[in-house]
Amino acid sequence: MGPILYLFILGLATCQVSYASILERTAATILNGYIKEVRPHNPDGPVIVKVGLTVTQLLHVNEKSQTLRLDGRLLMNWHDSRLMWDSTQYNGTRSLRLPAESLWQPDITLYNSGGNMELNNLRLTIFSNGMVSYSPKLIIESPCTVDQWGSIMVCHFKMGSWAYDGYSLDIRDYYGKGVVSLDDYSDSTDWSIVNTTIRRNEKFYQCCSEPYPDLTFTVTLRRRECSDCLIDLDVLPIVLVAILVPIQFLIPVATRERATFTGLLFVAGILVHLSLQQSMAIAQRVWQTDIKTYYNSTLVLIVISVVVSLFNIQLCSTDRKRSRIPAIVKKIFLSGLNYLVLVRSPWTSQLPENLDVKVIPGDELATENASRLERQVEHLIRLVQSLVSSDNGRQRDRDVGAREEWRALSLVIDRLSAIIFFIIFVLYTADLMG
Repeated sequence: MGPILYLFILGLATCQVSYASILERTAATILNGYIKEVRPHNPDGPVIVKVGLTVTQLLHVNEKSQTLRLDGRLLMNWHDSRLMWDSTQYNGTRSLRLPAESLWQPDITLYNSGGNMELNNLRLTIFSNGMVSYSPKLIIESPCTVDQWGSIMVCHFKMGSWAYDGYSLDIRDYYGKGVVSLDDYSDSTDWSIVNTTIRRNEKFYQCCSEPYPDLTFTVTLRRRECSDCLIDLDVLPIVLVAILVPIQFLIPVATRERATFTGLLFVAGILVHLSLQQSMAIAQRVWQTDIKTYYNSTLVLIVISVVVSLFNIQLCSTDRKRSRIPAIVKKIFLSGLNYLVLVRSPWTSQLPENLDVKVIPGDELATENASRLERQVEHLIRLVQSLVSSDNGRQRDRDVGAREEWRALSLVIDRLSAIIFFIIFVLYTADLMG
């Protein structure tokens, strides 16, 4: 058995040496005179390079900087007629794996501003028919756009040749299906891939008449449901505060509760804004543009409502109870707008300014012996008493009328403010939700 085993091992080693020598001879033949700096020649047109992307893992989703970093493979193949050989002359050898730096390869780069693409593969595969396959390991990072709720992220990876125009090198979809391959994808983050697309573009520049093709790979991510709840909690507090803005004008303006409610509303708006800002910073999350605008708009709305409320409280102050409302203000608010908010016109005194004073005759029990002077004095006293009494009545009527007018004016302003602020709240909340 010893000689037989020896012969078997010797034959196996001879086969391995023979196969290795065949590969070396094949590589030496096809690389003889090969210049890797020169692109392949295609008599029928440009070199067609098919490019695809397969995603294996999402490495990092940065919401604050709105970038996506993923791991995968860049798939490429093209035809190089200089690398063709007859497999029958090389013991049926149909493919070779050679170092990537020894052959020409397309300069496919990432066009995205602020993006980065790292390729890591030392070898590519060539076939006897001249086809070259190159699938380097890929780590790519690119800016993305996030929707208003922070639950949808859309990332674009624009790739193309940097040195060759469309007449020299044409770029095509690897599979021709218009989608990114997810066959080896491993789902391991708070985000999931919900859609992918591949779109081919051709762009012409003013400097040149040649087209410059590219492929745009689009990856759409969606935050998982457990994270969507956080987005709702971000908006809910400020929405509740915004609802209270028109409600404050339904509280009677002359009460202490009105001033207290207005002050607490202002403090609540600021605290909610600062609380969310702090939680965003701790969680390293980004303020979405629409949510940030909604918060800022609500704070402005609260400040304006506080100013209107304080102005209305001032209208009902004690100093104004004896003064009359200007005629133009009275005409606009108490003879026009008051009917729109269902406020009746205030009561005004109809007591005439000049009253005829009736002199009460002397006491019938006065004796006929009273002197004429005494009767005249008594007559003057009664006359003065009557004048004082009528003047006091007119003053009381004027005070009551002025007080009712100012009260009616403040009520009209309150109801108008409630309607206006409620309409504003509905409009910009609907815009946020839409």
